Amino acid sequence: MFIRMLILTVMIAASGLAQTTNNYVLPTGTVCNGGVENCYYEIANGAQSGVFEAGGYWTQFDYRAYPGQNPGYNADYCQGTAVWTVADTDLGPTAKFYTMDCQAQDLHGVPSILHAEIHTHSYVATYACGGRVRTICHQTRWAIDDGSFLAITK
Repeated sequence: MFIRMLILTVMIAASGLAQTTNNYVLPTGTVCNGGVENCYYEIANGAQSGVFEAGGYWTQFDYRAYPGQNPGYNADYCQGTAVWTVADTDLGPTAKFYTMDCQAQDLHGVPSILHAEIHTHSYVATYACGGRVRTICHQTRWAIDDGSFLAITK
């Protein structure tokens, strides 16, 4: 009887230590005007919906119970721990591969690890701008490509 209770206790304790990873697909075609590292990625995937907000110290993932909900009811905050890397790819001179890793925690202090892999390419958008004097402006924009995701491990 003692051994059975000991085994049951170990199984319960071990299950409490198990980590799970949820993968969130970043929408292909999202356009980032301020760069890949400073962009909002709307993720509408049923129960796995939210907003991945990449932006320096405040990089975070805001959860939504349903699409359209104010995402502020819970979030995983990086709090300045986000580390970004960028690499060239063999898909041409404007294609880049970004990764981001951070140690985060939610509003309840539960720790998590955020890991993003973002395949992207840049292009120059040309548009009319100016007030009284109309002119032509150019801006580098980044489009998100297939295979980009955010993984959250808790």
